[in-house]
Amino acid sequence: MAGGEPGRYGEYVQRYRRGEWRAPIVHDLIANDIRAHGKDSTVLDIGCGNGFDDDLALQKSLAGLCTRYIGIEPADDVETGDYFTEVCHTTLEDAPLAAESVDVAFAIMVLEHVEHPEKFWGKIHQILKPGGVFWGMTVDARSLFAKASDWLERSHAKDLYMRWLMGKRGEERYLNYPTFYRCNSPAQIEAGTSAFAGRDVINLSAIGQHRPVVPGWMRAAADRYDHWIIDNGKPGTLLLVRLVK
Repeated sequence: MAGGEPGRYGEYVQRYRRGEWRAPIVHDLIANDIRAHGKDSTVLDIGCGNGFDDDLALQKSLAGLCTRYIGIEPADDVETGDYFTEVCHTTLEDAPLAAESVDVAFAIMVLEHVEHPEKFWGKIHQILKPGGVFWGMTVDARSLFAKASDWLERSHAKDLYMRWLMGKRGEERYLNYPTFYRCNSPAQIEAGTSAFAGRDVINLSAIGQHRPVVPGWMRAAADRYDHWIIDNGKPGTLLLVRLVK
């Protein structure tokens, strides 16, 4: 399922539509699945550095719901909380994780950086227990934001644009790692995850979703475009995926 307002996720779609920040919304969705697997569950946080979508408190709250909270963070110099039972400084694909050892895994703003989807999805399927769940939050490749980002990346102008708009990389703004947008649409996800028993794909859209990435003089026009997206049922900037093994 994609776009619109899927019944079981309608509450969360509306929370975002009303202007709530994305992180608490997705946190609550993941927390529901961790609780369903019980306190003795093992949770895997992929791309865990600097917190849950840069929020350490939300990340710590998820860690408190399980017995084993594992982090994967490729960068050695990125902060991780002391509530992790272990942290692997590598990619998911190379992480030393046992088969069928994870109850719930999630990746926040990671899928757009996956260069080889078949390896990523294969590893997720391998490490999840039967009935295990994966959640991903990423940029929707169908959105204008993703298309503009991809064009800037290909033209080698993305870092210059981000520096002009937000300041120096890693100091005044986030670290914009290379993007590929190969796991970022319902069609791409469906093609790469056929081995899973269940799949939900949810698009999130709201007025103001483009404001952080355009200069001030463009924000009124960006808001009008957001109204048009919502009124015409077009994809917003965020995509959520839930997979069940």
